[in-house]
Amino acid sequence: MVSGNLRVERLKLLIAMIGIKSIARELVLGFEDKPKSSGYACFRAYFKGAYLKEDPLCREFVEKECVNIWIGNDVHLVQNTLRDGDEFNWIITHKDTEDIKESWFQPGDMNEVRKLVSDVDPRIGAAVRKTKECLDWKICYRDPIPTWVSKSHKIALLGDSCHAHLPTSAQGASQATESAAVLALCLKLAGKGNVPLAVSEVQKILGDSNSFADPSV
Repeated sequence: MVSGNLRVERLKLLIAMIGIKSIARELVLGFEDKPKSSGYACFRAYFKGAYLKEDPLCREFVEKECVNIWIGNDVHLVQNTLRDGDEFNWIITHKDTEDIKESWFQPGDMNEVRKLVSDVDPRIGAAVRKTKECLDWKICYRDPIPTWVSKSHKIALLGDSCHAHLPTSAQGASQATESAAVLALCLKLAGKGNVPLAVSEVQKILGDSNSFADPSV
């Protein structure tokens, strides 16, 4: 491995925890696995809370930190206010039949958004309709992968790079923390001379539980 200061480092193990689009994922698998549509997408927006403070219908959302959820038929809306009302965001999860384009920065269509909130609680409806722009976030998943470890046992995948959950499940950080803790314990118990054994045990311990927790499986 060549480090930032151009020194050659010899490693016993490379741990890849850089997400679903990790280059190491393809190296370990030997192929590129394509995303699959969950059938849902999220319109998302974020802006300064001050933008809503003059509107009597929705200013209550930016007077303090709060989270509110509205649930409908095949659609739900989550509003979140942070930093004592300084930051405001909303997310609308809805049915989606468009072609898969896995992107975190695809512009959304505010006309479609306004149709979705046409009969919602007028308070949050006002906040959404005042929004100038949003992102269209396709909710995709990937099938569980056969291995988290390269054939050489020198590359180990952890976190979203090997067991990505739907982003709307809010499980990524907790599952990655668990995987890291189990790997650390396996390395400690196996010792420096048994790194291949340690990394292979991680998937044996966590593979089934991660599959059960993954809502896309």
